[in-house]
Amino acid sequence: MSGITQDLQSLLNEATAAFRAGELDGAKVMLGKALARAPRIPGAHDLLARIALEQGRPADAITHSQRALSLGGENPMFHNTLVKAASEAGALDAALGEYERLAGQHPASFGAAYGRAMLLLEAGRTDDAIAEFQRSLTLRPDDAAAGLGLVKAYERAYRFADAAEIAKELVAAGAKDVALHISLGRSLFALKNAVGAVSAFRKALELDEHNISALSGLSAALGAGGQVGRAKAVARRLFERVPVYTRQSAKPEADILVVTALRDDYFPQPKQGASVFAPGNAISQVPPRRMNFHQVYLSCPDILEAVRAIGPLDAVYNNVATAEIAAKFGLADRVKALAEALGLPVINPPDAVAKTSRQGNSEWIPASTDLIFPKTVRYAAGMGNLAQIRAAIEAEFSFPVLLRGVYGHHDTDIVLAHDLPGLMVGIQRFAAAQLDFYAIEYCTEEYSPGIFRKIRAAIIGGKFYPTHIGFSPNWNVHRAPEDLDEIAFMKSRPDLMASEESYLRDPVGYIGAENIAKLESVARRVGMDYLGIDYCLRRDGRIIIFEANAAMNAVHANRTGDFPYLAGAADDILDAFETMFLRRAGKL
Repeated sequence: MSGITQDLQSLLNEATAAFRAGELDGAKVMLGKALARAPRIPGAHDLLARIALEQGRPADAITHSQRALSLGGENPMFHNTLVKAASEAGALDAALGEYERLAGQHPASFGAAYGRAMLLLEAGRTDDAIAEFQRSLTLRPDDAAAGLGLVKAYERAYRFADAAEIAKELVAAGAKDVALHISLGRSLFALKNAVGAVSAFRKALELDEHNISALSGLSAALGAGGQVGRAKAVARRLFERVPVYTRQSAKPEADILVVTALRDDYFPQPKQGASVFAPGNAISQVPPRRMNFHQVYLSCPDILEAVRAIGPLDAVYNNVATAEIAAKFGLADRVKALAEALGLPVINPPDAVAKTSRQGNSEWIPASTDLIFPKTVRYAAGMGNLAQIRAAIEAEFSFPVLLRGVYGHHDTDIVLAHDLPGLMVGIQRFAAAQLDFYAIEYCTEEYSPGIFRKIRAAIIGGKFYPTHIGFSPNWNVHRAPEDLDEIAFMKSRPDLMASEESYLRDPVGYIGAENIAKLESVARRVGMDYLGIDYCLRRDGRIIIFEANAAMNAVHANRTGDFPYLAGAADDILDAFETMFLRRAGKL
């Protein structure tokens, strides 16, 4: 920084080092001394903003960020800090309005364009963000931060080929950014280029050997490339480096240990940040507003020692959420043993999770309730005569029949067999992969001619919460963020969006109080603190449950850019999770 004396620069360097070491109060003191001598140092105000964010004071962070930007408004780093602060303060709309005003007043300002692009990306308006990043690059063509922002926006839009192309151009131009190499690795992984992904993640680790996002990505890429032993070794390296990952609350009322498992002791997908230690499932969506979440894998070496080093804990959240996986790898007993050694209550106890397998649900739910669950039978395609399996399915089911793997939740992998030849193709597919599979009765009903509907609810602490509805012209409704066609279909149908909004605003009016009570009873009967349920409401008022387990996301705030009415339901669900956690931890 020009105009800064050597001793003042030393003080700023010491403050930065203290911040990186987690010594936040010490860093604040040093920055106060620096600003008392030179109050117009933008980097010092930005660092104060980042300290405020770490301490859970987003409103103060916004004040410091605005001061930094008033002094150095073209620095992308300062805009990144303000975007994060606005997001955590729930002030994205206000910040976006301010950036739009600035862009109107200063159309040639790179900072205004870049900041607006970052806010649009954070708000879930991905297409708008892409356009604004492209505009910012016309104003400053070689800016690495804007280029990285465009890469991330393409990633968010599932345009992985575009993301990889831009990332490669930036790398070729000499960019040495850990996040850039990680984004390139993630995009190449999505494009099924395992070799390229391995190279990208290794380059990220050359820049930061302990980066957990790069380590999880390298583990996943090695596994996808068939190097399973090396994939497991990288995962072990990650756990040795970071045995426990804590998402810290500014004002914690409880400390929750979140226990997760890797099915094959390596990462199946690249993960980032907190999601490395809480992949998928609802727990990764709950921010640490009122409690600390200490996240650990069962694969962690010396797990009991690592957990005890955390300090006092109040409860264990069992994030081993798939009953079939827990049974195959003996994970339930390991979770129970850990909780017993710690003397802690378990949220979503392993014995309760064990009752939520697909076949188990198909047996007990129709027998104990007035709810419909499709007949589900498990088969071992890797063993025995395939013709015998075909004959057994033919005798048990009518066509069409569904086939899906036992251990996964990606419903895009389901086989729909309409006849015997189609059935045999599906059986052979699972046999070739040596995978057990379920045969499932095809049981659904069109919402309207050519339109199918899948409704989701979360049962949290025994209470029903609507999450969203998917509508699709495909029988296999799957409105995930990567399903661009299905999202575009929903956005083209105001009537379907109105139906979804009606469900969120008035679930009793939409499905009836009696049906809500029946769905709540499912969680109560198995003893689950949190249970996700996907279902269909027939025209006669009866409910068909497609699945019921804890391996479901319950919060869809990342879709509010396209469907703003989802925001209220997301807030209610997060509040319900916090109340349930605190109650089970004995704090309420």
